[in-house]
This record gives sequence, C-alpha cells and structure tokens, in this order.
Amino acid sequence: MNSFCFHGTFFMKNGRFTLVDGLRGIAASSVVLFHCVEGHHVDHLLDALPAVVRQTVECGYLGVWIFFALSGFVIAHSLYGKSLSVSDFGRFILKRSLRLDIPYWTTIALTIAYTIASAHIVKDKGPSGFSAGQIIAHVFYLQDLLHFQPISAVFWTLCLEIQFYLIYAVIIRAGITGITIACVVSLLAPLGLMPSLPHGVFLKFWYAFLVGVAAYWAWRRNDLRYKFAGFVTILVIIAIMRGNPTILVSAMTATLLCAAGILGNIYSAMNWRWLQFMGGISYSLYLTHNMAIGLTFRILSLIIKSHTALVELAFLVMALAATIGGAFVFWWLVERPSSNLSKKITLIPSRI
Repeated sequence: MNSFCFHGTFFMKNGRFTLVDGLRGIAASSVVLFHCVEGHHVDHLLDALPAVVRQTVECGYLGVWIFFALSGFVIAHSLYGKSLSVSDFGRFILKRSLRLDIPYWTTIALTIAYTIASAHIVKDKGPSGFSAGQIIAHVFYLQDLLHFQPISAVFWTLCLEIQFYLIYAVIIRAGITGITIACVVSLLAPLGLMPSLPHGVFLKFWYAFLVGVAAYWAWRRNDLRYKFAGFVTILVIIAIMRGNPTILVSAMTATLLCAAGILGNIYSAMNWRWLQFMGGISYSLYLTHNMAIGLTFRILSLIIKSHTALVELAFLVMALAATIGGAFVFWWLVERPSSNLSKKITLIPSRI
C-alpha cells in the first residue's frame, strides 16, 4: 500500500524531488491563471489592477516550457542506469502509457461530454460534433500530426511529450554520444535553422526537453557539466538575441534543477505543503482546468449578470477553488490509481 506523508509535503515520499514537484505546481498554476485571462473572464478585474499584474499573468503560458524541461529531467532520471533491450523498451512504453493515457483518455471523454452538453444548454452556441477519426487520432496522440481539430486546447503538449519520450528511449541506447548529438541538432530550431516541418512534429521544441535531460546527466556526472554549461549558455544567448522568453525559461529551469541536484537541495527545496499539493495534482490540473474554468465562469455569469472588478474577483476565487478541487477529485479517482498501476512495471537495471 502507498502511504503519503502529510507532515512536510502533501505527496512527498522518501527521496522525492520536492523541487520538481514545486516547479510543477508553479507551472500548472501559471497556465491556469493564463487561461483565465485568455478566456476574457476577468477583463474588468485586470483593468482595475496595475498593468504589471496583467503582464505577469499573461506570461503564464511559459509554464508549459517549465513542464518541458521538467519532463526531460524526470525521464532522464527514470531511465538512468536502466537496461533498454527490446523487451525493456516495451515495458517502458507500457509504464508511460499506464501513467499518462488513462487520465488523458478520461479527459477526452469528459471534454466531449461537456462540449456536447453545453451545445444543447447554452443559447446561440453552435453544434459541436466529433468525428470517429478525430477521436481515434486523439487516443493515439496523433491529432496534430493528422491535422484534426483538437478536442481540448491543452492536448498539444501531450502529443509532443509522447514523441519526446519515444525518441529519448531510442537515442539513450547510444549513450552520452547520442544525447550530445541530439542536443546539438535541437539547437537548429531556436537558431531558426530548422527546415519547415509538418505541424505537430516535436523537433521545434526538442531543445526544451533535452536541456532538462542534460541537466540531469550533468548532475549525476561531473565530466558532463561543461557540456551542459555550454548548451545552456548557447540557449540563453539565443533567447536574448531573439527576444524569446520560452527558450530562456527552459534553460533557467534546467539550470535550477542541475544546481539544486549538485548542492543537494533538490530533495528539500520548495517543500511547502500547498505547493507540493499543487505539484502532486499538476497533471490532473493541467488536463481538466480549461473545462472547469469555463464551466464555473459560465454558471456564475448566469447567476450574476453584472461584471464589475469586484464581482470578477469573487468569480476568480470561486473558479480557482472549483478548478483545484475538481483536479484533486480527478487525481484521486483517475490519476492516482493509474500512477500506482504504472509503478508495478519495473525496468531492469543496467549491468554496466
């Protein structure tokens, strides 16, 4: 039985990276607030606040690039020192599938049901049909590659994550040489030298994932730290020269992870109960927040017609409470069991 420690961090187990969960919590919260603004749910509230507040919240989309770097770091940790034979590759895919697919598929079903129901309830809202091809493509994370309309606006990152995992599991068989070559190739995109690619191909964002991978390897092996420093330096220079905050955020996230690992703070940093809670439910929160935010604001708007800054502040508080509460229920009922199931699939340690 899995037991959770409630005196230090909500979801912490011995040896857990509290910094990683803390950053997950920050990233997920940033994306949630960003979508509250992007959906024009709190325009009057933001107009009443200093401009810097709107500017800060509008940068919440950068949480996605924190997630990318975190994903690279975590997957490198998961496969570090593991044998990846053909059978182990299959076990790895199954393990990731159990961890990610069940919550993702459940969200697809809930979003379809919510969209169809709202089309019948909300006046002047057009019909929302879903084709069999569209749904099947989503099940296999292929909707962007096959040019289907996304069922949810947040699913695009998951399609990239799956590609990241599969490719990393392949290149790691070539060891550090393979990872180094991949890091060099990934720089073509931020440099603007990547050839035109079909929509949905991961290569445009590969650097953001690989800088997290490089951070983990640099932590574990002293001889690789100069390579990591060079990779990050190049990314930071590109970010500054091109005015690209996404590149900078990924590089800084990876640098923080590596530094915390070297200093030994990765097991204790950001170990605040509320932030560890947010990090623990971050996947569920990311999957369900758009639907929860839209539903909550819609219901509240039907009850209270006036939209003053104060009313929207109250709406925002209630929407965030409903979104976080709903994400926790989703985590408890769906993600937690699937995560526990995935932990039963083990990979064989390498003999090297």
